[in-house]
Amino acid sequence: MKRFVQKTGEVAALLAAATAGTIGLERLLALEFVDLRYQQIFFYSAEMKRYAASFFFLLLILVIGTLRLKRQMTDGCAAKEIVKCSFPLLLCVPFAFVVPTFLTINLIIFSIAWAAGRWFGIVAEADGTGGLNRKKVFSIVSAAAVALAIGGGCVQWWSFSKMAMQWLDWGHFYESLVNTLDGRFFYLNLGDGCYLGSRFCISLLSLLPVVIFREPVLFLFAGAFLVASGAVLVAVLAKVVKLPELDQLRCGIWFCALPLTLNMLLVLLDGFHETFLAIPAVLGAWCCYRAGKWKWALLLVVFCIGIRETLGFMLAGFGLVLIFEKRLKTGAVLLLCALLYLVLMLGVVMPAIARGGHYDHVVFFPHLGNSIGEIAASPFCKAEVFWGTLFSKHTLAYWVTLFLPFVFGLAKPVYLLAMIPDLLMVSLDNRFDSQNILRHYQTVPFLVMTITFVESMAYLRANPNGRAAKIWRAFFGSKVDLSNAVMGSALCAVVLMSWCYTQIPGFPASDKRLFQWSYAGETMDRFFAVMDKGNAVSASPRIASWLVGRNDVHIVTGDMNKKVQDYCFIESFGTEYNEYLLRRKLLADKNYVLIHSEYLDERLIQLFERRQPGKRYPSPTPAVFMISEAEWLRFGTPMSSAIGELELRSRPGAKGKSVLLAARLRAPVKFDIGFRVSIKYRGENNMVEMFTSFGNGTVPADVAGAGKVFVFEIPFDGIPEKCKISLVKLP
Repeated sequence: MKRFVQKTGEVAALLAAATAGTIGLERLLALEFVDLRYQQIFFYSAEMKRYAASFFFLLLILVIGTLRLKRQMTDGCAAKEIVKCSFPLLLCVPFAFVVPTFLTINLIIFSIAWAAGRWFGIVAEADGTGGLNRKKVFSIVSAAAVALAIGGGCVQWWSFSKMAMQWLDWGHFYESLVNTLDGRFFYLNLGDGCYLGSRFCISLLSLLPVVIFREPVLFLFAGAFLVASGAVLVAVLAKVVKLPELDQLRCGIWFCALPLTLNMLLVLLDGFHETFLAIPAVLGAWCCYRAGKWKWALLLVVFCIGIRETLGFMLAGFGLVLIFEKRLKTGAVLLLCALLYLVLMLGVVMPAIARGGHYDHVVFFPHLGNSIGEIAASPFCKAEVFWGTLFSKHTLAYWVTLFLPFVFGLAKPVYLLAMIPDLLMVSLDNRFDSQNILRHYQTVPFLVMTITFVESMAYLRANPNGRAAKIWRAFFGSKVDLSNAVMGSALCAVVLMSWCYTQIPGFPASDKRLFQWSYAGETMDRFFAVMDKGNAVSASPRIASWLVGRNDVHIVTGDMNKKVQDYCFIESFGTEYNEYLLRRKLLADKNYVLIHSEYLDERLIQLFERRQPGKRYPSPTPAVFMISEAEWLRFGTPMSSAIGELELRSRPGAKGKSVLLAARLRAPVKFDIGFRVSIKYRGENNMVEMFTSFGNGTVPADVAGAGKVFVFEIPFDGIPEKCKISLVKLP
């Protein structure tokens, strides 16, 4: 009877542990969309199959752990130990009754990862080798890194080919290198001068061989390989600090799975960034330093300061770290040299190169001051603004997301000194879009925390009875193998975070528009056919990505006062850059002619040319016209309209193979109008979509005025079973 009660208690305890974990895991699986920029989350409606799948998955894991542990234990308390290790899962229970927020999603991940580490720490073997040798470790990690780089480069090119990637950021660097090859050293049209005055990225010259072929795809793939190279270097660092082979492999795979790594590989909007060079440079420099290869370490440090001027802050921080680690001479030299470099760069060299005669990046901190001195004094002179910005809810949530993948192995927090200046710069930036883990802003904290994690692992192994080890044993449990527990938690955390927070297509944080948008190649070829190669072109950010290396590109947005070149190539109906304002200006300007216009899905792309003396242009067909009330009533059958100011009528087209749709403005409107047409043909399941806008993009609805009529034809390619017309309010 006693044995029966014991067994029943064990089963009940395992069921309770699985139930608690299921609550949290189901919340993560129910994520429909995660907006990292604005820290918003959206859930699917509840589905019992997710609960069931999560429950049986966790129960299976716990049962396997119990059976494995029984073979290792002699006191018969395997199930009890598994349940004790699963105790952190109880933190998920409250989320059965409340909807979690962006910040509390991280608490769910933390609790599941904490329990996973405790469980893994008692179940996994503690010998640290796993039957591996050095050659096997680096073969596996290198293969994973190459696969990751190729996958990341392909997804970036997918984004580029759909005209989702914007010129801003990657185009700066690509254009600077292309112009350098053409004899204009680091010249950038956007800055109307040498780009080194804005970002001192002289080390970018190392990528000149990639640019020789003038193929953007090679440049994007180069960035992906730079990011993925960190996995191999992390495994090298783990070897240098004398971690066993199994931990070397774990560290390399952990780096590959980090959401910060994956998002830099999948920079779908920004493409390449110069800070990607810092990943192999910083990790390589630290590996060389720890291995005693001083000359190589020094060479890579020099390369680092040529990647970006602000990396001097990180090097100064590492100087402080070395001083605290009692490597006084090396730390003092690095600290002083880094500070001298920063003074010269920010105060002398870059202002001398920059067109405005001052360091450009102070413009990102207008709320704190207009100069480096004012910004430095802002904690005292503008204390409310400084501290309010630094400790805002948005910034704190960003910090939690940034630190979570590394927190389980934080045994040497002194190393974090190296990331404080950069973390402050990102956190105080007035651009709300900077504080997230989607883009390059995370690079320096990411590198510092990666080094900290590996060094902490080595420290815990080398000092199993030290103060840090005792603290972590209290956190994970006295019977766990500490190395396995730390790596178990870290790996579980990065897997769950990568599901929630990476831009991998199909994951909750991915951009759903990429699946809806069409490839832009054929559309752009038709524009290129009527556009001279090499001429100066003003272009909106996404279109500009297709022109870099082909034409002399000048970026334009909705800025009405910016000079426009002989060609102006813009995309309307997007909300990011307000290009529609420029479109209205050009349509009304008699000095410009619209020479080609097309829709790419629901984006209107138009090419304007400055009117050339003596050149004949075809007379445009009127896109809108006035008709009498009697003619309007005779046009066809009236249709319902979701916009009160707009009337709709339709009638069959020629030979019944199309429908003519007429739209008349009965009153002025303050917006443009789009027409989304969805057609289902007999015998087919999919809907065929087409899109146009009032006046076919040449006479916006808010310009046309009351009484104007726009007519367009909806062609049929088969027998239509259903035709739906939706009206869209456009900017």
